[in-house]
Amino acid sequence: MTGAKKKLGNIVRKDVNELGSYQKLSAKMGISASTLFRLANEDWQRPGRAIKEAAEKYSVPLKKHRNPSECEPVLKAISEIWDGSDSHAKALAGALKNIHNLAIHSYNYPPSS
Repeated sequence: MTGAKKKLGNIVRKDVNELGSYQKLSAKMGISASTLFRLANEDWQRPGRAIKEAAEKYSVPLKKHRNPSECEPVLKAISEIWDGSDSHAKALAGALKNIHNLAIHSYNYPPSS
């Protein structure tokens, strides 16, 4: 994430210098001036909706995509618990997907009102 933060910061600072203000860049990009300011100053920890949308507009991926077959900790855990059968493999895959869904939905909990 640090690489993406630096890259976004550099791009926004360059664009602000070229256009002359955050307001002009905001109008051009459709990103709020306050979000652009945060990006330029690398002043964010976890990307919220506005940061994610800005990163997408600037075509800067926020996460490195790795080949899942190279993820040693996950593969080790699976090899320790899998009984070798197709039915158990399907059950483990389903359990992992359920855990992922639970994590996604609980990350935004409690819902904002």
